[in-house]
Amino acid sequence: TNELPPYQPLQHPLSAAGRDRLRQLSQPTKFGVHHQLLAEVISCLSEAAAETNEALSSKETDLARSKARNQDDPTTSQQRVEEMEAQFEELQAKVDSITAQMDKDVRKMIDADNNIEDMQHTLAELVRDVSNASTQRTQRTQREDSEEYPDFDPTDPTNATQRPLAVAHLFNDRVARAKDRYNTQSLTNRYSKNNHYIGFKKITHDARYHNDDVPPPHLWFKEDRPDAGETALGTEDSDDDLQIAKETISTRCPLTLREFEDPVTSRKCPHSFEREAITSMIQMPNNHVRSEGAAAVQCPVPGCQKLLTLADIHSDPMIKRKIARLQKANRDAEEDSDEE
Repeated sequence: TNELPPYQPLQHPLSAAGRDRLRQLSQPTKFGVHHQLLAEVISCLSEAAAETNEALSSKETDLARSKARNQDDPTTSQQRVEEMEAQFEELQAKVDSITAQMDKDVRKMIDADNNIEDMQHTLAELVRDVSNASTQRTQRTQREDSEEYPDFDPTDPTNATQRPLAVAHLFNDRVARAKDRYNTQSLTNRYSKNNHYIGFKKITHDARYHNDDVPPPHLWFKEDRPDAGETALGTEDSDDDLQIAKETISTRCPLTLREFEDPVTSRKCPHSFEREAITSMIQMPNNHVRSEGAAAVQCPVPGCQKLLTLADIHSDPMIKRKIARLQKANRDAEEDSDEE
């Protein structure tokens, strides 16, 4: 029979053209598109989770109002309130299930993003290894050419000719080992310090409960929670000691003094501004202030010394949601006042 021999992977050093191609593949710009795409997917999932939980919160508020009216007005049907309670419990179960699934999907995107980052680091390491190996081969060849009869001891294992492994084999092996190391970490270690996941937890909690009191990270995952009487690894403070710094949120821009329409928030301080106003301020032709080489202005809020560049301002979904909620509450209060 003409049976083929077992497959053996290529084992030949890369040519100069191959090394150049590998160097091109390792460029950060090759991976930036994928990181950005995953960030957009996570942003969409976070916004969808927030909208879903905001709807549940509104239903809960409506239910509370109906109960209050039922107490004040005996003519209000108790049966109707009970029906609303049953509907709310059904909706709550659905929202909890959907939110849990979105939570898993966000973590899958974070896992994929981490895997891409491992690939990026592995390629960078391979570029260095291949370049070093090429230099060593050149030096070894030069030494051998300069010696007419180089010394050779067949019993010396260092004289054995070792065929280099294929770059593809090295790449797959290193990426697989990095993935194994990642998967052995607890869920808390994987996600509690990831900005995407922190943002997801915050915006979902805010939409549901309308406050900043997000549970501490060591309580996010049931399998990582400490048993009764134990302290979670790496957490020295009790829940009572964990306090979140809160900033009073205004619905008006401190520059225009008008209601926000397109608010952006500083990454360096907890202050928000109308996008067009702060952008125009930073880009003023006579502005000669610089921060890390870019045009900057001191935060316009009195008492804040932070220098802000265009890179320091961003659209914060949770802040925008809070501002919109406050604006709606103000409008509702004005309408109630007018009716009275």
